[in-house]
Amino acid sequence: ALADPAVDAVYLATPVALHAPQTVAALNASKHVLCEKPVALRYDDARLMAAAARNAGKLLGIAYYRRTYPK
Repeated sequence: ALADPAVDAVYLATPVALHAPQTVAALNASKHVLCEKPVALRYDDARLMAAAARNAGKLLGIAYYRRTYPK
């Protein structure tokens, strides 16, 4: 998917340990990324992800879809 020019964005629903490297790889491949929560295991990884999005000029979103679910 990262090598396919027809793909504009990726959705990452992988184990959290893979979020940072997969997000950075996707952003470096000029893809927008929607990543499932939590963002990353470590704060430094989350900062790396955000910096990669800024550098690539692409969107990085985190899917906190349950935020408004009733308890």
